[in-house]
Amino acid sequence: MAGFILLFLVAVPVLFFMIAWVIVTAWRILHPEEPRPFAEEPVAVRRRARARGVPVPVGARDIRDDQRFRDDDPPYHFSPAGSDGFPMAWREDLWIRRN
Repeated sequence: MAGFILLFLVAVPVLFFMIAWVIVTAWRILHPEEPRPFAEEPVAVRRRARARGVPVPVGARDIRDDQRFRDDDPPYHFSPAGSDGFPMAWREDLWIRRN
């Protein structure tokens, strides 16, 4: 009898959380969040504020977003027969990211 009570005390909470997880997951799949327009994205808001000369608070996530949207890849010339090697900026990036 004690074994059934212990099983009941373990199984009921587990089943409750599993059912709740299934319901929440199904709800999020059937009703996804609406994407925000790009004009409201923090990167765009900061960029407009900087263009106006307004000071903008910056956090670590903001720095990563700015780096992700920055396009400063050096030109990389190649031909079907070979290449010029890695651009120096790529080598510096590899050196910074070394383990």
